[in-house]
Amino acid sequence: MPSLRSVPTTGPTRVLVVDPDESFVDLLSSVLEHEGGGEFVLTTTGTLAQAKATLTPRRHDVLLVDLNLPDSDGIDTLRSLRAESTLPVIVMTSADDTLLAHRAMKAGAQGFLLKGEDQGRHVVRALQYAVERHRAAERLARSEQRFRDFAEIAGDWFSETDATHQITWVSERLRDLMDIDPDSFIGRTWMELLVADDDGDKIAQYVEYVERRQPYRNLAVRLIAAPERILRLSGKPVYSRSGKFLGYRTVATDVTEELESAQFAGHMLAILTDSIASFPGGVMIFDDHDRLLLANDRALSLLPVPGEAFVPGTTFIEILRIAAEQGFFTAADGRINDWLAEWRNEKLLSDLPIREQTRENPSLYFHQYRTGTGGTLRYIRPERKDTQREI
Repeated sequence: MPSLRSVPTTGPTRVLVVDPDESFVDLLSSVLEHEGGGEFVLTTTGTLAQAKATLTPRRHDVLLVDLNLPDSDGIDTLRSLRAESTLPVIVMTSADDTLLAHRAMKAGAQGFLLKGEDQGRHVVRALQYAVERHRAAERLARSEQRFRDFAEIAGDWFSETDATHQITWVSERLRDLMDIDPDSFIGRTWMELLVADDDGDKIAQYVEYVERRQPYRNLAVRLIAAPERILRLSGKPVYSRSGKFLGYRTVATDVTEELESAQFAGHMLAILTDSIASFPGGVMIFDDHDRLLLANDRALSLLPVPGEAFVPGTTFIEILRIAAEQGFFTAADGRINDWLAEWRNEKLLSDLPIREQTRENPSLYFHQYRTGTGGTLRYIRPERKDTQREI
């Protein structure tokens, strides 16, 4: 793996010239100074060993290399330098070595110059283009790596279709996530891959979207290759610069666990709600800020509070205030604020049942139980004849 990376700069282009011919190097330096207008800074070496020793991170932007050096020859020179650095390389050859130059291009050189012919503006343009192409390639590589990193974190896999809706590419992530060979999807359409029995509506929706060439989001479907898994598909049509329809790019997310968890949570909530509703006394559950989360019908029947006051988010003190303002609690007559203060400062902190005398019904007992999440469960029951203790 190459150890050096070029770093885009806003200053002059830094050129490492590797050529043993000092007279040519002097000529090249004069040409670049004249034609480059101070855009280039040159460092020169005469051997491959010196070039490797000179190459350090952040010191150069491009290499200008004669492949025939005292200690290296031909394509081996290029390969040695590319093994040390990812910097772009322009090779220099004589007119008799054009075949070698073309071989160098196939081996990874960014360009080549013919000594004695390519001078002045040709050299300047070659250096500029090589650096720009290299930097563009690095930006693309970083963008692709960023995309791969996010894709792996997101747990998604991706596909592309052509204008006839046949799949032309599937990311390797499909194999990792679902143990399915991505190549098995190539040449097929999504309509061929999706389960049609109980997902017919979703497939019809998909067909409607792609026929109209519209984007679609979060279609829940299942694959024939893995019918036990539930996928969520989102796709976007792709067009050329001239407006020609090219196909779709699709993101697929496995949401099986998510949906199963939601179903389980809903089932457990139904059990909890049913259990609370079956209690003979009133049950109210509050969060850690003493805001109502849940109440059964018995609680509503024991407290003369309008049903809209039992909506989630209402505080327990507010429920008591509404009941007290209707004259329900005798201890609050003429002193509602003081009575509520007693609840805030003392009774809310008590672990013992709180007895409150009511005007029309038997006294009510409030039992308070702290939950593990910092909330409170309050159980309300009417006073029984055998009640002996009053708090």
